[in-house]
Amino acid sequence: MQDLMVWYSQHKNENIRGIAVLCFGHIARIHGVVNKELVIPLINDALQDESEFVRGHAYSALEDITMFCK
Repeated sequence: MQDLMVWYSQHKNENIRGIAVLCFGHIARIHGVVNKELVIPLINDALQDESEFVRGHAYSALEDITMFCK
């Protein structure tokens, strides 16, 4: 699932990008683990996205990863 979200996090549609980034946080909540070396750079990129929607979901995902992944 995580690999699919990596692909969608680069999508040209901001809604798809934003939801994909948010899913990284949901994966962290459900499974307690994400590949941080892969995901954190993508979230950091999303925090700089031109879309407020994407940036907001990136912030939420980062909070979830910080809280649920030790």
